[in-house]
Formats: sequence, C-alpha cells, structure tokens
Amino acid sequence: MDQLGENELMLGSAVQGFQAMAEWLHGRLAAAAEAFESSIGWWRREGQVTTTAWGYYCLARLHRGQGRLDAAAATCERALEAAGQPGPRLRPAAGPALVGLGEVAYQRDDLDRALDYVTQGITLCRQFVHTPPLAAGLVTLAWTRQAAGDRSGADEAMAEAESFSAGPAGLLNPVPAQRARLRLAQGDVAGAARWAGDCGLGPGDAPDYPNEPGHLVLARLLLVQGDVAAAEALLDRLEDAAAGQQGAGRLIEIRAIRAMALAARGDEPGAIAALTSALDLGCPQGYVRGPAQRSARGQDSAGLPGPAAARVRRRSPGRRPGWRPGHRGCAGPSPDRPVDQPGARGAGDAGRGPVDPGHRQSAGLSRWTRSRSTSAT
Repeated sequence: MDQLGENELMLGSAVQGFQAMAEWLHGRLAAAAEAFESSIGWWRREGQVTTTAWGYYCLARLHRGQGRLDAAAATCERALEAAGQPGPRLRPAAGPALVGLGEVAYQRDDLDRALDYVTQGITLCRQFVHTPPLAAGLVTLAWTRQAAGDRSGADEAMAEAESFSAGPAGLLNPVPAQRARLRLAQGDVAGAARWAGDCGLGPGDAPDYPNEPGHLVLARLLLVQGDVAAAEALLDRLEDAAAGQQGAGRLIEIRAIRAMALAARGDEPGAIAALTSALDLGCPQGYVRGPAQRSARGQDSAGLPGPAAARVRRRSPGRRPGWRPGHRGCAGPSPDRPVDQPGARGAGDAGRGPVDPGHRQSAGLSRWTRSRSTSAT
C-alpha cells in the first residue's frame, strides 16, 4: 500500500478489500471492518455500484459475527442507499442488502419480515453478479420455512442454496454447514455425520475460525450421538477462541449449545446459567433464534425441562417491533418502486420453480411495503 501512487487509488482500494478478507478469515474482526469501510468508501465515491454492494454485504456479515445486529441492519440500509437510482425500480445491487436485512429479521424471530426481505432479495440476487448473497438468501428462506414447520419447503430452498454455493465449506461458503445443520434439525443424524466425516471434522480439532460453522454443527452432532464430553471439550476450545476475537455472535450460539450439553447430562442449574449468559449477550441486540428458539416439534433447543425452559424464555427479548429499517433516500420495494427484473418472473416466484418464497408472501409483502413507504416519508 505504501508504494502505491496517487493515481493508483483503484488498485489501493482493491488491495484494502483483499486485506479486509484476510483479516476476516483470521478472525480479526475489528481490523477487517476498518479495512472494509475504507474500501467501500472509495468504491461508493467512484460509483462502483456492484463492488459497493458486495463490500456492504461482507461488512454486514462481519457485524453479525460480532453480535451487532443493529450495526448489520444499519450497514444494509447504507447499502440500499448506495444502490438507489433515479426511477421507480431497484437495481439488482439492492439484493444483497435485502438478504442481509432478512437474516437480521430471522435472528430476531420476526419471521414474516424475514420472509418479506428474502423474497425480494432472492429475486434481485438472481440478477446480481456474485452468487453468495443469493445462496445466503435461500438459506434464510429455508430456516424460515423450517421454523414454520414446512420441512419439504426448507429442503427445497436449502438444495437450491447448495447449487449456488461455491468453494470449500467454511466462513466464505457456509451453505454446506447450514445444510448439515438442517439435516440434524430434521432428524437425519446419519446425513449430518456423513457430511462431518467427508469434511474431515473431528472432536479433537483445534479452533479454526474459517471452519467454525462446521465445528458448531459437529458439536450439535456429538450431543445427538450422546458424546456429551467430546461436545463440551470442543465447545470449550471454540468459546476460548471466540472470546479472544470478540465474536459475540459466535459466543451466543456456542453458549446455547453448551446449555444443551449441560441439560443432556442433567445439570439443570448449569444449563440455565449457560442459556442465561447467551441471553445476556443477545438481548441488547434482539437475538432470539439462537438462545431461546423452539423446534418445529415444540421442544426447547436447549433441552431444558419445562419449568426451567419457561423461566429462561421469560428472559428472551421476543420480537423487536421497534426496529424497522427506514433508510434515507431510498424508498425500498413498494407498489410504486417495484423490483427491476427485466424478463424475470414476479416476486411471487422468487423461490419455487426453483423455489417459491412462502405461503404467506402476499400478505407479508403488503404489510412490509406499507411500513417501508411510511418510514421513508
């Protein structure tokens, strides 16, 4: 960087972008965020719409890893502003931001709003040059359907997400780990175990930030297989690494899984303490799906006995109706600002055939577009 001249700013911004990715892959999240911000600022000033959208998408994911859902949502709002254009339609560059907002809404257990966002985001991302945001949107769609009890719809969305994922499983391609976790949630223990074996994951692995999504699935798998001691040892190493890297988002999931482990060996006070710790981290940002979610069968994710689970759920923040994206200068999809999709199907076909976005889409979109129009005025 020090050897670049004043006329090589574009090259410099690209170098900073690669530096941001390198810092991210090493788990140095604060340094990665700073490098992303610097690169995005230049790309946005120079009118690099697609590159700016990609940078904001990565930055929002990084914020979620830090447990900063508010910052992730704000980053997506900035991305929507940057993707704005004269005229009534949104560019495909708005797709990754809408997918990001859908992921935040899902973590906050606002499933209707999550469905609305990913429906629009998937449609736009089908025209976006980079495929990871499309895969991410389909993953969120799959989990939203799973939460609603639509197992077959979840499978369809996750299978399509896999078709758009690229590269080895890990931080930059979390889809395979998400597919394995969905299999586990649906009771396909053998399928999840095959995936872990194919990836070479083992309970004695040292913490490795890029492979942490797979290790978290492995910890869940070990619990289901009854190897609680191995799961706890793996979680100990993952938690130490996440704490050292200030990864609050990861700590929330790790401690929620730890609560399952403690409950599995009959330590109800320890399980309550672990889940309470996860809630203490997650409540300020509105996390619900990680520490206090319930499965489609109505069982608590931590496996706590009924009275204990009820005590923990009372600490859960629930939905955050007060959070509502209301970015300046970009009205968002609405009846007067539809998605720009030349030659494409309507928003109702963002999913099936290959994937239909959901059964409640029309009513959900109507509610959302009214709230977006109101917030933009």
